[in-house]
Amino acid sequence: MVFGVSKTTAIWIMVWGIGILGSIYAIFGGLKAVAVSDTINGVGLLVGGILVTVLGLAYVGAGNPWEGLKEVYQANPDHFNSIGNKNSVVPFSTLFTRMIVSNLFFWCTNQSIIQRALGAKNLKEGQKGVLFCAFLKLLGPLLIILPGIVAFHIFQGQLDVPDQAYPDLVHLVLPEALVGFFAAVVVGAVLSTFNSALNSSVTLFSRNVYKTQLNPNASDLQLVKVGKIVGTVLAIIAMIVAPLVANAPEGLYFLIQQLQGIFNAPILSVVVVGLLTKRVPPIAAKFGLIFGMVAYIFCSFVIKVDIHFFHLIAILFAINVVVMLIIGKIAPMETPYKEEYTKQVDIKPWALAKPVALIISFLSFTMYIFMAHNVPDYVWIGYYCLGATSILYFVYALVKEKTAQLKS
Repeated sequence: MVFGVSKTTAIWIMVWGIGILGSIYAIFGGLKAVAVSDTINGVGLLVGGILVTVLGLAYVGAGNPWEGLKEVYQANPDHFNSIGNKNSVVPFSTLFTRMIVSNLFFWCTNQSIIQRALGAKNLKEGQKGVLFCAFLKLLGPLLIILPGIVAFHIFQGQLDVPDQAYPDLVHLVLPEALVGFFAAVVVGAVLSTFNSALNSSVTLFSRNVYKTQLNPNASDLQLVKVGKIVGTVLAIIAMIVAPLVANAPEGLYFLIQQLQGIFNAPILSVVVVGLLTKRVPPIAAKFGLIFGMVAYIFCSFVIKVDIHFFHLIAILFAINVVVMLIIGKIAPMETPYKEEYTKQVDIKPWALAKPVALIISFLSFTMYIFMAHNVPDYVWIGYYCLGATSILYFVYALVKEKTAQLKS
């Protein structure tokens, strides 16, 4: 230990150090500062993550990453099975239940994520940014999953805390100079996440609560002042709570997933119903939020129903949607909601948005099917049909776009 303090003390020091720095950055820097830091930290994480994977495989393969990959695969073939097994912490079946709900919530409704897209100068640039992010997400197995398998192979699954696998691997395979670089990048990533969440929370409160409910006549200067106060309070609360959940018995990721289930399904159900219907009244959304959260807490933590909480979230999501639709049927709004184009930004879509999205989806499916064991023939047939369709559609859209540009 560099400073001669216990692990618990070190966690408190790190949390408060990063929290104070991140709070100052987010509260006084705003969204632009967060966007700049995200870009820098993202590049650093990408480079550092690839280095950890390559050097980890080289460590196993006595200097040869390819030999290391072959050794890790031969020694742990089950860990390379994308389908997993019935004893997996996250069963494959949850991909079609809670994982859909969770990912739709996180990537499509989470303010700290969508504020980047909403900050684009027009719809076209926003779509490009989202799809580029989706492409980078495909590197997840290389940057996150493979290092985890390498760590399991090296440490033989003897780590007491799963969350220690990656840090221990970094210390083992990276040269001392690079350990410092990667530590700085990871701290930057933590700052980025914290900054984004804090900035989003402040924006939501100042615009959606203070401006609309408490002080409709508030000026922009007042909103900024209130936002700084709220941001400071939220930051202090977060810094107090964070160290208390650092030693979750089943790992921090699993705990976060459990706690997020309280609000992600209710929020997503409200957004879905709001987007797809015109007459469901506001009271349905309010009831849906409360009912969804209470039902999940009751089923998951009180009576502890005998079902994986990932499946439980999907079931409660469906029930929540049905309940809101019933309320909309019984007491619909007199005047249906009408969407208006404010003309503040150009909403002309990117011509290649759909074909590129299809290509990325195909690449995602490719990873699953090639890493799965005992894939049925009909799945392979469907895979090749999807691949051919995706490529042809992309070529068609590209030619159409180039032709339109030449004519104009």
